[in-house]
Amino acid sequence: MQALQGASAVWQASERENQKFTWSNLGNAPQTLSELTLDVDVLKRVIDAQENTLDLKGRERDVLDWVLTENNLGLAQRWLGAVSGDLEMLETACACLQGARGF
Repeated sequence: MQALQGASAVWQASERENQKFTWSNLGNAPQTLSELTLDVDVLKRVIDAQENTLDLKGRERDVLDWVLTENNLGLAQRWLGAVSGDLEMLETACACLQGARGF
């Protein structure tokens, strides 16, 4: 968790163009950790990081990278829905994954 907080501080100090890469990486390692520990708070942070990445990237600028990030977001939402029993989050995950697939 300290690594996530440290990386977040680096992100805040970095240039906007470099932030998209930092946010994308911020989501991957904690997502694996949260899947192993079933930590809902970490999953929520992962989702926030992936959503911020999508906001920074924009679909048109790098389609493949955007779709991969959208897919990662959907996977994190799926895990959160499964761990917390949140059916609405599972529906959100389905929509997100379908959006990534349909792009």
